[in-house]
Amino acid sequence: RVFVCPEPTCLHHNPSHALGDLVGIKKHFRRKHSSNKQWTCEKCSKAYAVQSDYKAHIKTCGTRGHTCD
Repeated sequence: RVFVCPEPTCLHHNPSHALGDLVGIKKHFRRKHSSNKQWTCEKCSKAYAVQSDYKAHIKTCGTRGHTCD
């Protein structure tokens, strides 16, 4: 079974570019199409719609040799 993005203009709306699991398509939708970014880094103010992206970011934000985009 494949999962497509509900956004008609999205590349992942096409079944040939579908994602393999429901969690993956939900994360994709929040990352790319949602304006609700509820997790914000206190060091650089970068905001995230997916908590796992935020957690990965805060592990390196502000560390030596790393600059945020």
